[in-house]
Amino acid sequence: MAGFSGGPVGAAAAPPSAAAGQPQAAVALPPVPELMQALAHGRSARARWSAAESLRQHGTAAACAAPALIACLSDEDVDVRVSVARALGYIGEAALPAIPALQGLLSDSDGGVRWAAADALGNFGHPAAPALPKLVQALDDEEEDVRGSAASALGKFGQLGLDVSAAIPRMSLLVGVREEKEWHVRRAAAEALGRCGVAAAGAVPQLQGALLDEHPRVRAAVQAALEKISGSAELACQ
Repeated sequence: MAGFSGGPVGAAAAPPSAAAGQPQAAVALPPVPELMQALAHGRSARARWSAAESLRQHGTAAACAAPALIACLSDEDVDVRVSVARALGYIGEAALPAIPALQGLLSDSDGGVRWAAADALGNFGHPAAPALPKLVQALDDEEEDVRGSAASALGKFGQLGLDVSAAIPRMSLLVGVREEKEWHVRRAAAEALGRCGVAAAGAVPQLQGALLDEHPRVRAAVQAALEKISGSAELACQ
């Protein structure tokens, strides 16, 4: 389906006992059918969330697991819901039926689940347009990671040409240190505005003010955003 923008398959996480700086050997993932069984029938929450994480790493090769993953979005364990929500954003168009449930999870009582839902929705592109209002609301979430994830998702939507005008004023404020104390959220907001291109022209004054941000990665994101917005505006005038 046009507009789907599922992210790349993530690398397997190194075990906690791994020595820092030591190269890690690639670990073969269990086959998808085995993981589906663990997801559906795992007695421990660890078995279920581990299976969901491995399915995420399989990417679109795990498309057949979409129904099983969707069924686990209501798992009683928070970590399972987080892993399942994220996995759905990486397995392709087969996961599109999960969009309404993921939209509902933006109101979950757990911040990690809200973060994962926003992360997944950002990968669905045009089919996830109905989630736009709730993602805009998530820019005011009490959890910093949720604010950053919502901004990133909205930036992806804007890059695809979806109407994210309702999000621009709020994201413009998030690039300022007075409004947002967490540097990684300010960076996410700046990157999102840059992806929106000329649609974020109204954010230029706030971005220019953020060129003096105390954090170098924020300053770099702000500079890149200003260049993208300027470039988009020039193309629009041609």
